Amino acid sequence: MISITQHIEYLMMYNDCVVIPGWGALIANYTPSRMSGNTIIRPSRNITFNQRITHNDGLLATSIARRHSMAYDAACEMIATHVASLKSQLAAGNEVSMGRMGLFKPTAKGKMEFEPFSQDEAFNEFFGLKNIVLNSLDEASTTHEPQAVITGNIWHERMKAAASVAAIVAAGLLFSTPVIIDRSTQTASVTPVEVKTRPAQIIDIKPTAATTARDNRVAVIDNTTGKPQDEEAIESTYNPGLPSDLNGRYLLVINTCHKASQAAKMVKQYAKKGIKTRVVGRGKFHHVVAAQGNSERELRRAKNLLPASCRNAWVCK
Repeated sequence: MISITQHIEYLMMYNDCVVIPGWGALIANYTPSRMSGNTIIRPSRNITFNQRITHNDGLLATSIARRHSMAYDAACEMIATHVASLKSQLAAGNEVSMGRMGLFKPTAKGKMEFEPFSQDEAFNEFFGLKNIVLNSLDEASTTHEPQAVITGNIWHERMKAAASVAAIVAAGLLFSTPVIIDRSTQTASVTPVEVKTRPAQIIDIKPTAATTARDNRVAVIDNTTGKPQDEEAIESTYNPGLPSDLNGRYLLVINTCHKASQAAKMVKQYAKKGIKTRVVGRGKFHHVVAAQGNSERELRRAKNLLPASCRNAWVCK
């Protein structure tokens, strides 16, 4: 069963306004961090409702159509049916819940009133942040137990004892370590000395990284031929409709391997399915990446463009 409320909750995590066609718009208002007495209040987003914004901007319908693989017109009809059901419940004098966002109540004038819920966990941007209470110096001094104070005479005696122990340990190491003397170098001799030459050093020339003229992309160049070896691999990283900034900080990862050979096999397997990927090494892991860019929100939206078999992809930095 398709839940339109779940789509609204998901869209509110990454958008400041979600319009429900024929019903109204949920708007998120940002409140920055502030001081209240000796407490630092965390930043937050408060949900409000505007009943006059009822036009269809396509955000909700597009989300439903992509998620459930249906036509855009069918998604619009589903939203209209859901809104008609909400209006009938409100006309009957019942309260209408909008998931974790809030509650709609009928008023005496035939309109509706929105009461938002206090659900900070519903906002991914400030997840895990808490208010900080600062204690004054007087309170901090009363909560800690007094510590022992070392007088000057006792401190000097302890320093002398530590220095004596260090001197004894150093003398023991000095006299217990044997000293090897090469007496052959101290006497003259006419015996011919065999001179050995050092073997020639073998220098392993490895391929170096160079920048191609197109898009500043990096390719490994073989010193013997001077031609890029992984040009085809870099060309295969571009997927239609997905971000393709090879220098981006964020990655849309489909799979992760410990070995580069395993990641290369995964790239070939996805290529057979029509999914173009590339391998990006981060630390000791090798990620199989479908897209790369500088916007985390853009990559999360691009995740919906992947086939159903790759919907478990995640975004990492």
